[in-house]
Amino acid sequence: QGGKVGINTITPNKSVDVIGNMQLKNNLTGPAMMLQQTNSEPNIMQVLDNSNLILSVIQGGKVGINTTTPSKSVDVIGNMQLKNNLTGPAMMLQQTNSEPNIMQVLDNSNLILSVIQGGKVGINTLVPQHQLDVVGRVRANDMTVTGTITTCNLQVLGDTTVITTHIVTGK
Repeated sequence: QGGKVGINTITPNKSVDVIGNMQLKNNLTGPAMMLQQTNSEPNIMQVLDNSNLILSVIQGGKVGINTTTPSKSVDVIGNMQLKNNLTGPAMMLQQTNSEPNIMQVLDNSNLILSVIQGGKVGINTLVPQHQLDVVGRVRANDMTVTGTITTCNLQVLGDTTVITTHIVTGK
C-alpha cells in the first residue's frame, strides 16, 4: 500500500510496519542488523515501552536512556546500577585527553566530589590542590601520618603518638 509493507496489518504506517514479535538471526559474517541514517533527521533510533521512551540514539553517536536529547555520549535519566561478576574492576574511568577534570559527583547542582589529573581528589572543591583536599570537617577514627602536619586549627581528642617532629601550628 503506497510502497509500504505491513506484517499483521493492512494499514502500515511506515515503510515496513510489523505488528507482533520479530526475530533476527545471523549465520553470516557482519552485523545482524545495521541502521544507517542518511538524512538530516537527528533521531536515529528510539525504543519505547508502550508509549514511554526508554532508549534513544541520536546523531553524533549519543545514546539516551529515558531522554530524547542526550547531551553526552551516554546520558541516563534515572537510577543506574553496575554489577561486576567478572575479574577486574567494576568500573574504570580513563581520561585520554588534556581535560583536567576526570570525574565530578554532584548532589543536585552542588559539587561534592571531584577527581582531577595527577590523582588529586577534592571533597567540596572543584580544584583540589593536594592528593586529598577537603573543604569542610574531617573525622577519622584511626589516622596515621608519616609526614608533616601543617595546621591553623588542630584539635586532637584521645591518645596521640607523634611519629615526626615537624608539627607546625598557626592561628
